[in-house]
Amino acid sequence: MQKFLVFLALLISLPAAAQKQATVNDTLQFKRVFGGYKILLHNKALKNRDVKDLMQAYPPAFKAFRTTRFYNTSATLLGIAGGVLIAIPIGTAIAGGDANWNLAYAGGAMVAVTIPLGIFGRKKALKSVKRYNEYLINPDMHAGEAVLLIGIFSTGPGILFHF
Repeated sequence: MQKFLVFLALLISLPAAAQKQATVNDTLQFKRVFGGYKILLHNKALKNRDVKDLMQAYPPAFKAFRTTRFYNTSATLLGIAGGVLIAIPIGTAIAGGDANWNLAYAGGAMVAVTIPLGIFGRKKALKSVKRYNEYLINPDMHAGEAVLLIGIFSTGPGILFHF
């Protein structure tokens, strides 16, 4: 009988012990590295998918992070296209042909556009991390906000309700 009561007490107290309380250690860190930035949690770099899953609980931070991804993707695509347009006339000139330098000028312009896009993306990423950390540290400031999310998460499709 005593074993049963001990087991029952553990069974009842286990969900309460499993509740995760947010601490300052759970905040995200933004670190600039050569060629971009990293978002860290417990000094471990996170992938964009993991950051997206974390930030879905707080829509303002998630919206800023989605904008970050848009800017970074746009900068990457324009940079690749510009690099190709620069390489074509250079390769033609090295091979001894008549190079169309207008392609190189267009490619240079595309590469020049990637610089501000990358800067905007980095600033939006920093803003989204700050918003998420503010929400995590002081959730009472955002009390009363209920969020229902339906989608595909890193663990699979599902419904997520935060209140």
